[in-house]
Amino acid sequence: MELIRPAEISGKIMTLIESAKEKVIIVSPYNRIDSWTKLTNRIKEAKNKGVKFEWFIRKNVDGNYREVADIGITPIEIENLHCKIYLNEKTAIVTSMNLHYYSDTNSIDIGYCTTNENEYLEIVDFVNLFVKRNNNQTKVGLDNPISEIKQKKYHLLLTNFLKKNEFLALCKLSNDTSKYGEKITVENFKQNYQLIFEPRFGYYRVDLRICYDYQKKVGVYEKLKTQSEFLENKIGHSIDFGNQMKRLKIDITENIEERTSEWTEKHFLQHQVLFSKIISVFNSVLE
Repeated sequence: MELIRPAEISGKIMTLIESAKEKVIIVSPYNRIDSWTKLTNRIKEAKNKGVKFEWFIRKNVDGNYREVADIGITPIEIENLHCKIYLNEKTAIVTSMNLHYYSDTNSIDIGYCTTNENEYLEIVDFVNLFVKRNNNQTKVGLDNPISEIKQKKYHLLLTNFLKKNEFLALCKLSNDTSKYGEKITVENFKQNYQLIFEPRFGYYRVDLRICYDYQKKVGVYEKLKTQSEFLENKIGHSIDFGNQMKRLKIDITENIEERTSEWTEKHFLQHQVLFSKIISVFNSVLE
């Protein structure tokens, strides 16, 4: 985290607003911005670019609601709110400063700014757990960057898990983005094999790709297919032998009833034991 000095805090917050692509979350209990033209202009410019604002304020404070509503944003009132947090898709600021013009010109405040993924996700979790929950807000949808942030946490946990796996010590990991989120490919899982971890809609897929020339690929695929019962018993999960591409797919569907594409830390904790078994079993049977 980067320490922000008192004279720089409002500038950092305005830069956060200016650099937002889709959404800004403001947690500011007390607000006086009607004469703070420099700030309100930044907010209006961001809104004109299509950036959405979620603004949390303290409930039952005279004039508080009107200050935000007057710039075309409907604030969300929270009982006993006192923390001050500012977020866009990549940056988080935690500070003692409200969006109050008096604070900018007179108060001695402190702040910290971060773009570090782990620190950023901790702050997002705090907002979801303590701010949004107190307002009884429904879970944020997929069109919301905060949902994407939660998926990034799954991706980060999975990346760290793969890097520490004893069978993957010499393997190269590459990242790509699919329609449903970020996927990881273990490029040289075994010679001429790739192992792909990929989010899907309603399930999470582990995909074993055979990278030999087609004739040999068919032979390897058919041999593995004859071992399907053994492999499924060892892994403890069904395997879909994809005939067209000659690959093995393991689709984890425990949460299928949720029809979710939002893969979170909770899901990773459920999946990691199975991931360990998949890696271990395939490592032992592949030539």
